[in-house]
Amino acid sequence: MNMFMIVVLISGVELYFVENSSDLLVKVSPSIETQQVAVCYSFHSTTWDTVVATWDQSKYVAVIHTPDSLKVVGMYCLYDNAAIDDNNGELYLYEVSTSPRFLSRISWENLGTMLAQAKKKVVSKTHVDEAMLVLEYVRSILEVIPCVTGSAQEFQKNTLQSELNTIYQLLGP
Repeated sequence: MNMFMIVVLISGVELYFVENSSDLLVKVSPSIETQQVAVCYSFHSTTWDTVVATWDQSKYVAVIHTPDSLKVVGMYCLYDNAAIDDNNGELYLYEVSTSPRFLSRISWENLGTMLAQAKKKVVSKTHVDEAMLVLEYVRSILEVIPCVTGSAQEFQKNTLQSELNTIYQLLGP
């Protein structure tokens, strides 16, 4: 039982910049025993590309070649037994900036919290300028955040977009 807990705790996807490049290095620690890992990724949309990871000492690794207009990357992993690691239905989502170099995890929950805080500020008419910055940030992320068509992520994206539109309506003309 303890060994299983350790595997679950250290499994997942890590993301790094490749040295002297804007490409991304993906390191995968599978949650199950597998002989092959394919990393599925998207930068903007519901179109997904795949790269097969190779075994390197203790993890599977893959390099993702990035576009010039990179802002967000979404990932999930396919294992050789058809199992999927999609971060418990949340995808592995990262905000990425190549200049300055910056990687940060994104979650649907955090985006929802940001919208709730912005809505409180708009409704109370306090710190509306701060709320506007948060709204613009969330809008810019929702425009490009990838999701799997017909998935819970797509539903979450549409729900957050609807909430964002409602808050903008509260601001008036």
